[in-house]
Amino acid sequence: MSYFKRVNKGRWIAYFYQINEILSFEPINVLEIGVVFSLNGFILKYEGIDYKSLDIDPNNNPDIIGSITDIPLENKAFDVVCAFQVLEHLPFENSMKALAEMFRVAKKGVVISLPCVDYNDKDFEYIEVSGHHWEIGYKKYDLNKITTIISEIGDTYFFDLIKTFRCPEFQYHQFFLLKRWT
Repeated sequence: MSYFKRVNKGRWIAYFYQINEILSFEPINVLEIGVVFSLNGFILKYEGIDYKSLDIDPNNNPDIIGSITDIPLENKAFDVVCAFQVLEHLPFENSMKALAEMFRVAKKGVVISLPCVDYNDKDFEYIEVSGHHWEIGYKKYDLNKITTIISEIGDTYFFDLIKTFRCPEFQYHQFFLLKRWT
């Protein structure tokens, strides 16, 4: 099945939020991590932004082949570093190490989204079949705890959590925007 046919209306709307939040930092360059479908890259390039992708899998055709837990770039190499629906594919401890790497490489801001579901109403087997190691709302990963951890890691790298929200039209995505202290 084609990627287009697998993407529902809510996911398309989530792309709008991803791009909108990236643009809020008025970046000159952007690094997106974990790219399978580069709609963001297409639009950001059209806007005149120097866009690069990073992925560990060369079959995804990233601009930079490398691991999110050890990004092969200098400190503050990109104005904005983003990862959408990526960190949950790593064990939790590794995903927080990856987040720290994103802060290290970001000059102005970090934008991430994570899956967020109320599992009281969901099939608990979903985690096992989705390739996710964890999700907000699943077992010990409540939103307040995850928000606190993200804020604490951000503080270490001089970033403030300036905004967190769920995409209103697609409640599965919880966004986090962090801005470097000026």
